[in-house]
Amino acid sequence: MATREPLFWRSLESERPRDERHPDLGGPTLRVRPPNQGAERSGVLPAGQDVRSIELFCGAERDHSMGISLDDAGINAMRAHQKGTLPIVLTKDEVRRVIMATTGVHQLIAKFLYGSGLCLIECLHLRVQDLDFSMQEVTVRDGKGDKDRLTLFPEAIHVVMRDHLERVRIMHEKDLADGYGRVYLPHALARKYPNAEQEWRWQYVFPADRVSQDPRSGDIRRHHVHEKAVQRAVHNAVKQAGVVKRATPHTFRHAST
Repeated sequence: MATREPLFWRSLESERPRDERHPDLGGPTLRVRPPNQGAERSGVLPAGQDVRSIELFCGAERDHSMGISLDDAGINAMRAHQKGTLPIVLTKDEVRRVIMATTGVHQLIAKFLYGSGLCLIECLHLRVQDLDFSMQEVTVRDGKGDKDRLTLFPEAIHVVMRDHLERVRIMHEKDLADGYGRVYLPHALARKYPNAEQEWRWQYVFPADRVSQDPRSGDIRRHHVHEKAVQRAVHNAVKQAGVVKRATPHTFRHAST
């Protein structure tokens, strides 16, 4: 893999060879290191996007304080090539075999991903209040593009989801009795609603099986299931089911019907 060559500012013009100095600039000068041989062989210029961003910035600031134009400096910023790939799609039979090869909460997560078309992290971030059994809807908050949206809540998993939430409620009540039971709230909601982090409706739908220390605050909380645990469970299930495709939890999103 080609290493990323950094951009850097040379603030002391006297440190540069005379033939490399910009003829019109006596102050800070931008210099871009050329890509290494590995990047040249692959045809990818790692610094291209960065150079282009600086080029646009300097162009906008041309008539402002800096007065720098990369066009005048003779720098032609090439955009890095964006390779397009096709998504991996499983058949209904392959989905069934993979899901049946999973167990416990990981199987419920796999069913939920397949039935609702959620991304893995969107699924793990769900709170109890985001599930609407009567309307058969799931509210996704801060999803792709930092937007909220509604998606399907498949009726086929309502019964198993109710049983799962009952077990989660019992676990939450035990955490409260042990002096825990607080959950992380985004966007400073914990300061606005001091008691909300202990309320049932704010608890994660798929909580972790043990409490841990929040590195941000140092509090002991029960976070959601770690995404790597789900990825590992699906990876093992794919091998056990004999599916040769490189399927991941995200693949259920593409196979959603």
